[in-house]
Amino acid sequence: MAIDRIKVKKEADKFLTAGKVERAIDEFQKLVDDNPKDYNTLNQIGDLCVQIGRVKEGVEIHKRLGGAYERDGFHARAAAIFQKVVRNAPEDIDAAQRLADLYRQMNKTGDAVKVHLQVAEHFQKKGLIKRALEEFNKVVDLDPKNLKMKVKLADLYNKEGMKDRAAGIYLEVAESLAMEQMHAEAGQILDRAKAMISTPQVYLTQSRLGVIQGDYTSAAQHLREGLASNPRNMELLEALAEIELRSGHPDRALEAMADIPQLPEKSLPICEKALRNLVNADRAEEGLRLFAPIAREMARRGSGDVVGRCLRSALQGHIGIEGWLLLAEIAHQSGNRAEQIQALQSAYGMAYQNNDQNLILQLAGQLQALGAVPGAVAPPSPAFPSPATAFLGAESADSGRSPSETETDPLRRMRIDQFAREAESLLRGGSPERAIETYKKALELDPADLTIIESIVAVHRTTGRLTQVQMQYVQSAQALVGMGKKLEAAHLLDLAEQLFPGSTRIHRRAMGLPEPGALPPPPSRAPVANKLSPPAPTTLAPTQAIALPPPSSDVDMVIALDLPHEAAPPTRTPLPPVPPPSSGAEGLPLLPEIEELPLDPFASPEPRKDPFVAAAPVAPSELPALTPSDLSWMDSTLTGPSSRGKEAEASAPTTPLPPIPTQQLEPEVLEALSKLPELEPEPVVPLLTVPAPAPNTEELDSLLGDIDFQLDYGSPEEAKVEILAALRQFPSHPDLESRLDRAETALQKLGHIQKASALDESDFANSFFDLTDVLGTALMDTGEGEEMHDATHVVEKIQSVDELFSAFREGVEKQVKGDDYDTHYNLGIAYKEMMLIEPGIEEFKIAMGDPERTLECCSMLSICEQARGDLDAAVEWLRQGIMAPGFPPEDSIGLRYDLAEIYLQQGKTAMAAEEFKAVHEMDPDYRDVAARLA
Repeated sequence: MAIDRIKVKKEADKFLTAGKVERAIDEFQKLVDDNPKDYNTLNQIGDLCVQIGRVKEGVEIHKRLGGAYERDGFHARAAAIFQKVVRNAPEDIDAAQRLADLYRQMNKTGDAVKVHLQVAEHFQKKGLIKRALEEFNKVVDLDPKNLKMKVKLADLYNKEGMKDRAAGIYLEVAESLAMEQMHAEAGQILDRAKAMISTPQVYLTQSRLGVIQGDYTSAAQHLREGLASNPRNMELLEALAEIELRSGHPDRALEAMADIPQLPEKSLPICEKALRNLVNADRAEEGLRLFAPIAREMARRGSGDVVGRCLRSALQGHIGIEGWLLLAEIAHQSGNRAEQIQALQSAYGMAYQNNDQNLILQLAGQLQALGAVPGAVAPPSPAFPSPATAFLGAESADSGRSPSETETDPLRRMRIDQFAREAESLLRGGSPERAIETYKKALELDPADLTIIESIVAVHRTTGRLTQVQMQYVQSAQALVGMGKKLEAAHLLDLAEQLFPGSTRIHRRAMGLPEPGALPPPPSRAPVANKLSPPAPTTLAPTQAIALPPPSSDVDMVIALDLPHEAAPPTRTPLPPVPPPSSGAEGLPLLPEIEELPLDPFASPEPRKDPFVAAAPVAPSELPALTPSDLSWMDSTLTGPSSRGKEAEASAPTTPLPPIPTQQLEPEVLEALSKLPELEPEPVVPLLTVPAPAPNTEELDSLLGDIDFQLDYGSPEEAKVEILAALRQFPSHPDLESRLDRAETALQKLGHIQKASALDESDFANSFFDLTDVLGTALMDTGEGEEMHDATHVVEKIQSVDELFSAFREGVEKQVKGDDYDTHYNLGIAYKEMMLIEPGIEEFKIAMGDPERTLECCSMLSICEQARGDLDAAVEWLRQGIMAPGFPPEDSIGLRYDLAEIYLQQGKTAMAAEEFKAVHEMDPDYRDVAARLA
């Protein structure tokens, strides 16, 4: 039975005024029994219980109230209630730990640390050291920079006999103190660790302290001491190699790297740098001798392509016989026959130059065993360079690198490692957001550190935010492009493309990177041509080896050489000459006595013609009528044979010229000609200009559709990025410029303007998925100017789009987990905006698995059902959202308003009025509800 709450409240206040607290509590309890969600009254009851000495009862009420606030997501209110519990019942450890967890979720690190310390001291007083250690660990994870707390934690571990863990913390503290230039304190902490253990980590820390102080000699000495007892430790050997490299001893660095068992690929940059330094110091043979064991071992493990690229980059294009032989051995270990033949042919050519008969015979036997003709032109290998290397162009391995590309400054590397450790501690402490911030600090020191990038991505994946994963990939790719590392940037965009196909098109255009799978093929390296002979017109088949005659002594040697001591291969019939390519316009006729002009070996190559520019129309062959200006040659006296200039000798006339008179004209002729009336000169006909190719309207329409979607439903920042990228392809296009004005106006209304030079996180907030990028190209015609009059062709094209969309959905389903509700919700939005109602409904139903998205999904499902014309289903979804448990009534105000509008469409005015009244009671100013009820 309902009670008069106002009357009961007045009665309780009357008892409080009279000092009858217990009677007041009874009256307040009636209010709570009538409405269990009357949290304010429940809090007042708990306070009154504590006030009159019923502390235990009051604490229980407050704990129940705090738990209710926490379940409803009101963490600040829950924390305030649990503060009362901890203050009134300090021995309640469960309440204190829940309070600390709430502080951590609210990013109040300092308050959380205080609570954990109180709990730790409580356990320590009771002798529960292990539980105290757990609390201290939480403190360290929450505040990794608190060195005093770390030392205290290490002391506790040492007291409990856990010396390994204590020493590990001491070493971290020593390194952190050294980074802060507190070397004396760092030495004292290090001595504590050395007194406990003698593991390789102790020697590594000693070495790092020496590096921080700039003493590389002592740093190397500490590492050698550690290697005396741990001769095959990879960390010690790699650290020693880095120090020797920075000390100017690349040979010692390679020796140390060669001692590492199972050398990982990530350590190859150190080997590459050491070998390059030896090559620059004219010690290439020594470097190859030291690098060869590393290369062979890695090639046997299947990393031949990587080590081959490393070797080519270190040699910087100056590859000798030893280098080619090592490359051939690497290719053999990798099973790359084409690259092996190419390397052996190159070594064979150099051996022929040096007249090394033994090596020539040895290489000839190897080539013949591989089925290749010694000295023949080997087909270009697809292994080197790889498509990615070919894409880099000027960034190829032969161009050389700066030291920063193969090694990181030791101090900066240690700072990065320190940030990484802090981030890991924050992750253990349940603070993923702070961990990401710390990782990003490390990434600022080295934006090309793929390990840090993947660590950030891993945190985003654990929280289920795939859109943040894609944003991180794109932002890192932009930073790498700015550093000139386009290969790494393309790799990151490929990873983003795997998450959401078609989502990186705009970013690739803005960064100047190719589309996925559209990397250009590696350029083939043609043999050096004979400088004294015209180029041969024959075309070599890619699988046919043609033996060339031995070159003369005064011509540069090339790779394609003949055997000096073996029988020459049988003479092959030369292929017919390839006719010269047609220029696309009518050529000039040749002289009658010359059948074909010889090729000019000194002529510069003909510039490439733009295939997209139409050829200019050919002038008519009929000669125009003569004008007085055309007869001006008759005004001069021709007394003898005309002299021909050098220009006339250099080129032959292509059409018969009129005979040139060789005698002086008679005076009568001159007089008659002078009396002729002057004719007006014929107007000069301007040359026909070739119109520029019309823009691809379909591609432009697709871009405009993407931009309109972002302007209407996305963000103006993303729209502006797309417009600027499109303007580079369609300069000064009015539709694009008008949309740019709209985007800038929207940005001004939001109170900020996007920087043109960099892309912010907000630039990618809505770019996780662009289905039109996938389907847009499928709607383009196969040929320009082709009209689709055939209805069958249209049907086939539509079917192909359906197949493409089905394939796209299958790919997305493989990438997106079933419990990734945010991504499913965003996919539903994308489908709905493209009027793909059925898949949109499916995605929203999956997203309803997240209780927090229940109301949003019900609203979107209702909109989709209205788009299908099923108003009854739309009503059911709205009712389901209104009746969803766990939400306050005011959260469903929008659903009730939408339900009332659907009732009006169905003609159910009474039911619509009832819903409008409910909305008006919650918020009289909501939209136009007041006008609706007027």
